Amino acid sequence: MADRKNLKMVISYDGSGYSGWQRLGGTQKKKSIQSCIETVLQEVTKLDNLKIAGSGRTDAGVHAKGQVANFHVPSSFLTDKFTLESWKENCNYKLPEDIRILSLEEVENNFHSRYSAIKKTYVYYLDTRETPCVFSRKYSLWVGNKLDVDAMKECSSLFLGEHDFRGFSSEKDMEKDTIRRIYNITFKREKHLLAISITGDGFLYNMVRILVGTLLEVGRGERTLEQVRFALDNPKRKYAGVTVSSCGLFLYKVDYK
Repeated sequence: MADRKNLKMVISYDGSGYSGWQRLGGTQKKKSIQSCIETVLQEVTKLDNLKIAGSGRTDAGVHAKGQVANFHVPSSFLTDKFTLESWKENCNYKLPEDIRILSLEEVENNFHSRYSAIKKTYVYYLDTRETPCVFSRKYSLWVGNKLDVDAMKECSSLFLGEHDFRGFSSEKDMEKDTIRRIYNITFKREKHLLAISITGDGFLYNMVRILVGTLLEVGRGERTLEQVRFALDNPKRKYAGVTVSSCGLFLYKVDYK
């Protein structure tokens, strides 16, 4: 692929009005983030079948502060007048106001936004006000102010390390490898918001939302640490917590070697 260049994008988006990241076939009531970006890139580059690969599939309603994608273009497309910066500016001008390309750079040809990733960090925001705030309802889950955060922190330590997270996923493919490693889980107060940050080597379908749902049940006194241990040791979906709403979830960062 010496005659082609590999370009890496970092993207931020508000996922409220979209079907999720992934482009899907058939008729959809809502567009995907991927299809919106591809349409604009094809318009800017005049390449009809330009496709981008994302670091992961965020669900409908999930947001991103640091989604990563890559795509290939002929080397001849980059000139002194047609630079990466001008591409980025033109794309951002044409994209909907809830999607922005934060950076665009050339990378090695063997770089892949998904397969080259070594860590991903998601952040889930909980609104702990006594009364829910109408202005943050799309970006946080209202849970009220009666949470035992210390119990949630203690529970989060059970998830650290390598486990079979099959029970903490909505995956339908039971043949899929469901072993994942969680490196870190932190809790941070941001005024009335409680931000739960989870970093791992990868995540299963709905895994972060189910982990947060389980932590919430512990914080509300609805689930014990022993029950969480049992759910980890017996990886069936029925033993883990609820799947919380997508509104409070952000793909925060993707790390590479």
